[in-house]
Amino acid sequence: MSHLRWVLPLLGAGILAGCGGKQAPPGSAPISVYFLRDGKVAAARRVVLADENRAAAAIRALLEGPSAPERAAGLYTAIPDTASARRISVATHTATIRVTGLSSSGRRAQLGEIFYTLTQFPVARRVELEDGTAGSRRDFEDVTPAIFVESPAVGERVTSPIHLYGTANTFEANFIVRVLDRSGRVLREHFATATSGSGTRGTFDVRFPVPG
Repeated sequence: MSHLRWVLPLLGAGILAGCGGKQAPPGSAPISVYFLRDGKVAAARRVVLADENRAAAAIRALLEGPSAPERAAGLYTAIPDTASARRISVATHTATIRVTGLSSSGRRAQLGEIFYTLTQFPVARRVELEDGTAGSRRDFEDVTPAIFVESPAVGERVTSPIHLYGTANTFEANFIVRVLDRSGRVLREHFATATSGSGTRGTFDVRFPVPG
């Protein structure tokens, strides 16, 4: 049985995932940025103007790297500071982008961050780089954790019942969600099942209460 340890310190009537979470103000929209944690992709959140090019904004945020609170929570990036991106376009469910300055060391992780960040948008199911590299999320199983949580992300505030969703590739599609507070005390354990497992990645979407 696989286990997902999700540290959610209590904050008043709600729960804080990571730290510094804020709701999107009017006229804006949340987007995801995919950094790394323990060598695998992990989601963070950003807020952009609702009428902004979200794909370009997400890549810009990715190249800026994780914030100090996110780094404290274990997020980091394999993308060099010298990297830059331009010519981002989306057509026929494919995002095309020109990226320069990537390093040969850790390239798979760098591409995983880029491909995951762009394919969060339904209009971009796959990504093509101008150098010919192309693929979708399933081509990056090697940099995807066995239990990949899309939400909540680091820094997001949530309330009980907690809503947890993402993808998983575990034995017989089963795993245990274990919610801890900052002191390591177990607040709740919840049995979860994805739509598939044992070598085939499936999705999960669960809700359960957490005691205050």
